[in-house]
Amino acid sequence: MKMFGLYLLFSLSSTLATGDAIQCISCIAFKSDNEFALNAFKFVYNNSDMLNQQCQDDPTAVQTTINCPGSCVRANFTMKYGIPTLNTSNIEVQFFTRTCNPVKSLDTGCKDIQDGQAVMGLGIGFVNPNATVFGKQCVCNTDFCNTDTRNFPNLPEVPATKCPNCFQADFVSGDPELDRSLNAQPQHYPTYHPLCGEGPQLLSAVDCRGTCLVVRIAGQVNFTTERSKTVAYTAIQRQCSGFRTEEGCLAGPDIGRFAISEFIPRNLLGGIGVFFQGLNASVCTYSTAEQTTLGGTSGAMGGITWSLKSVTVPLVLFVIVTA
Repeated sequence: MKMFGLYLLFSLSSTLATGDAIQCISCIAFKSDNEFALNAFKFVYNNSDMLNQQCQDDPTAVQTTINCPGSCVRANFTMKYGIPTLNTSNIEVQFFTRTCNPVKSLDTGCKDIQDGQAVMGLGIGFVNPNATVFGKQCVCNTDFCNTDTRNFPNLPEVPATKCPNCFQADFVSGDPELDRSLNAQPQHYPTYHPLCGEGPQLLSAVDCRGTCLVVRIAGQVNFTTERSKTVAYTAIQRQCSGFRTEEGCLAGPDIGRFAISEFIPRNLLGGIGVFFQGLNASVCTYSTAEQTTLGGTSGAMGGITWSLKSVTVPLVLFVIVTA
């Protein structure tokens, strides 16, 4: 099999003070002139409840909503990238998505999406090692967030801070060959850094006009194809959220629900190959890069078993095609 190089990153976050939930529209749409890119995303989102081409309309007629303890977020962005192994370049895919950011924003409005910042503010990004990302993202704290974005205010300018920007994941299965294969995959991710888990003082930082975000995950992955293996893994993601959000640390059973179950379609969950089990996560948001410890506690995501057709790394869904 050949990995064509498009990475879908799913990082987690959670609200720090739940308050009253609001209703957020939940949908995704995409378009591209490149048939290969379209087929890849059709594979991931085929028959997904979230896929709806009306998601690109502004405002939209999509009726699917989810309860949200934080803020509703919307993004319209284009990813431009190449796939060296397939000798392709200048592929453009435009994404339209609406969902819940469980971390509540302190502001309402829109801003341009910048490379190095999490798309939509909750750590969800669609990235490729050679990609550039540009577009617009909006956030609001009212039901549906379906006003024409031309009527949205610009998000207020906030002073720039520095946020570490890195990713690391480690796998241990007891099978040296499998461990080598799995642990090689995170190194393809553009912000991979072997010291990401050691503390921000050891890392380079990016300018951030928002809130710094840190996520730690630990759990098990059960592989059931070819040879049955149980793999223990840990992962950490540090980045700029792109929005000013509430600050603090939290863990709990719903931390990953919005980021993972919303964006990994349920029709993939009955597939073959890989099962996520026993996930534990802790999340912190803070306004400066001075944070050196995560604090908080870890909470198990009880009762979660996901089955994905092609997953090799937690937080990163590698879409695989056969040669």
